[in-house]
Amino acid sequence: MATVSLPEHRIRQVMENPGRNRRGNPFDIKRLFLFQLYQEILSHRHLFVMQLINLNAHEMSTLKRELTKAGFTYSTVRTSLFLRAASEMFVSDKERQMVATMRNMFTGTCGVAFSNGEETKLIKDLGATLKSLQNKVFLVGGKLDSDALSHDQLIDVSKMPPLADVRAELLSLLKNPAEKLVQTLSPERGLNEL
Repeated sequence: MATVSLPEHRIRQVMENPGRNRRGNPFDIKRLFLFQLYQEILSHRHLFVMQLINLNAHEMSTLKRELTKAGFTYSTVRTSLFLRAASEMFVSDKERQMVATMRNMFTGTCGVAFSNGEETKLIKDLGATLKSLQNKVFLVGGKLDSDALSHDQLIDVSKMPPLADVRAELLSLLKNPAEKLVQTLSPERGLNEL
């Protein structure tokens, strides 16, 4: 199973300068670690928020195993700390709006599945994975690149063809007129054919 961890250089950086709160006391090391870990998770291109309802240990391990098979990494998150990491990480107006939209997705016990793969395939794989745990795990929304999307918007994205297919179709549309032009102007054709 894929585990969520921080790179060594980030761990060293946090340990060397743990920071202090307004009263001058050092921050709790576990909170610092989670904060940095959540920022690492948020740096992935695609992040999906799931609400977990009364999962037992067996169901949780099944969820993690199935998500790993589908190409995701999974982590349960502390909502307030996760959203704090998001609000400090994203500073532009568009990113702040994304964080505000994401804030509404986190209610109750939540987990996130994240990856850097292709959107359409990931959403379809995630939907298939979550069907095995119906009524226990709900896909609430997600972040695709720098856009926060609701559950309904994610379903719409999953219905779109994969990016590779769209590129191939566009390339063939652009290639056909060029081939016809080359055939028309080729020296093998006689003038009486024009």
